Amino acid sequence: MNFRILNYFLTVAHEKNITKAAEILHITQPTLSRQLMQLETALGVKLFDRDKHKFALTPSGQFLVERAREILNMVEKLRSTFRNRNTTSLAALLWAQANTRPQRYSPSLSAVFKSSTLL
Repeated sequence: MNFRILNYFLTVAHEKNITKAAEILHITQPTLSRQLMQLETALGVKLFDRDKHKFALTPSGQFLVERAREILNMVEKLRSTFRNRNTTSLAALLWAQANTRPQRYSPSLSAVFKSSTLL
């Protein structure tokens, strides 16, 4: 199981329609259906009750919606943390490099860094 499949699952659960979810996700309906069946197989549970006129989450599916949201929110927070850390580290690195230049360049470099989105 990966994060992409969890996102697919949440989209289908939200839309309550595989065809509409496939359009939103920009994938084909058969591909999405196959991914959902593989997720059910991997978890060993049925996630959806399907028939011609009804599409609903099973209790296991409802449980997975809650857990999948938590997991994907944690992943996004982690990515955001690393993006922020990398930006801060880059700014510190650039500032350290600027301070090694001769004094006559420091005022202009300080102005550049102060106006930069990195700081």
